Amino acid sequence: MFLAYKVYQSSDNIKLDESVVKQDSWWKLYRIGITMNLLNPKVTLFFLALLPQFVVQNDIAEWIQIYILGGIFMLVSLATFYTVAFLGGSVAKFIRGSKWFAPVMKWTQIVVFVGIVVAIFIS
Repeated sequence: MFLAYKVYQSSDNIKLDESVVKQDSWWKLYRIGITMNLLNPKVTLFFLALLPQFVVQNDIAEWIQIYILGGIFMLVSLATFYTVAFLGGSVAKFIRGSKWFAPVMKWTQIVVFVGIVVAIFIS
């Protein structure tokens, strides 16, 4: 209830400051992304735990199958991340131009917080 009350007290303005976004070069952004993925333990665990289960004993060497599966994973991830980035930019433009979105989100947060409290008391 405290969180619902704090949201109720807050203003219903959403500020998306474009000056925070840095205009870095594509190469620098690429290196940051590669570094983040290489240091992400979830990706390593995925490749060590799940990917070998899809390697089968047949005419194709196992290491080739691993490279093929890794390439498919990279293509799917690339398509997913491009889609998320594109939609994120579109959503940001929509939020900046909308007058009704911020109040609706404020009241949605309040309803969700109160709903959580009610669910806790019911159970």
